[in-house]
Amino acid sequence: MAGTVVLLAVAAGAGEAGGMQRQAKDGSLLSVEGPDGREYTVEEIGARCVEFEAVKAGKGGFDYRECRVTESGEFGVVEGDRYYYAAYCLMPNYVDKESKCGDKSFSASSNSHRGMAILARDRLSGTTRVVYRIVGAEIGLFHFRKKPLIVRHGGETLLWLPVTMEGTGHFNDSRYFIWRGGKWERFDGTSWEVDLVRQLPPGTEPRKGTWPDLKTMTAEVYLYRDGDSNAGPSGGVARVRLRVAATRLEMVSVRFEQVKE
Repeated sequence: MAGTVVLLAVAAGAGEAGGMQRQAKDGSLLSVEGPDGREYTVEEIGARCVEFEAVKAGKGGFDYRECRVTESGEFGVVEGDRYYYAAYCLMPNYVDKESKCGDKSFSASSNSHRGMAILARDRLSGTTRVVYRIVGAEIGLFHFRKKPLIVRHGGETLLWLPVTMEGTGHFNDSRYFIWRGGKWERFDGTSWEVDLVRQLPPGTEPRKGTWPDLKTMTAEVYLYRDGDSNAGPSGGVARVRLRVAATRLEMVSVRFEQVKE
């Protein structure tokens, strides 16, 4: 789309300045995410926080008192447009008052990657805009320690925005997009896991987040039996091969192996 930075689609009818609300099964708000259409210089990407809808700077207990860019950089090019990411430290008011983003405190470390934005620089105009931003409705809900990725397979281009749910399960709540017709569309990167569960050996289950490798189109899923600790899966490992189908990642094959002692 010549001369126009293409915003990542979030939902039918979503506007450039509005985000999509995601809710849990109980109706509680998980996040407000999507584009905001604001313009930045490339230099500002690593120096300036974007504005989030789900959380805000303020004096409330669940507001944040400080926002700082933790890391940023370019991560891909699509049809001449350059894509950048920025991960943000958000320091909530409910943590100790002495901690600041970037220091060596536990609070600074645990809150160093609480927000993420993807920006794109148009190849013709040079305009750089926020095409996607995401933060949990509660600052401690998600973290973003993995970098976004643009990868190509079989003539298709995918964009992966990795989102990790906070907790020992390291659950994958990532966003997947595919480049179709000169624009990004949401893409199903998770339903193949349902197909996998149908084929698991009796008495086994995955308990932790499944993180496919989009570069190799493979996944390793460690399996647990009743009584296993989180650190000691005894049910073997499922080695999965994937492919890009019309609307989703699709499981091509799976091989089960026992874990070597």
